Amino acid sequence: MEEKKWVWLGSITLVTALIWVALDGYHQLVRQDRLGTVKELLKPIDPRLNTQVLKDIELRKEYQLLEAEKLLPSPQPPLPIEASSSAVQLEINRSTTESGISSGSAQQQ
Repeated sequence: MEEKKWVWLGSITLVTALIWVALDGYHQLVRQDRLGTVKELLKPIDPRLNTQVLKDIELRKEYQLLEAEKLLPSPQPPLPIEASSSAVQLEINRSTTESGISSGSAQQQ
């Protein structure tokens, strides 16, 4: 009995190790190379201040909540789908005859 426990523990450990190695290999295979991003981050910063961006920010229109509600269209409820009553009645009749259930309205027609 004791030997079966050790064999079971060894098997589980082996399977875990194999899965671990396989997943690590897969992650190394699909890993993206980040050298392009690092090179861009390491390039020197332009010390001159771009004043045009500051002017654009100052001229930007800021809306208050009430102004924005006036500019945006108000949400409309969805329009109901109108089906002709004869098409609905035909569908009801077809479904009741297929199921073998007869209703009073189906008998009237």
